Amino acid sequence: MGILLEVSPGSRRGASVTGYNPWRRRVQCTVSAPPRGGKANRDVVALMADVLSVPASAVTLSAGAASREKRIHVQNLMEDEALARLHTAAESHSSRS
Repeated sequence: MGILLEVSPGSRRGASVTGYNPWRRRVQCTVSAPPRGGKANRDVVALMADVLSVPASAVTLSAGAASREKRIHVQNLMEDEALARLHTAAESHSSRS
């Protein structure tokens, strides 16, 4: 399944799913790595694997390697389960803020 992301690299607060942008229809997330040398992209893959409870090898960056707007592909995960896990992660972030 594909998931559209809006990524803010270089976050001081670390990696997290921060919400959903309904206008752009993208999951918002932050990563602490800078957008250089693919570091932020690796952090995005690791974050999504953690949040979605799948191995990192099941998550691939399919578009947006040099952009804040990215698309990832997740193998072996049903859409409703992915959405539930992303929603839980976003709620967890908003309760900590």
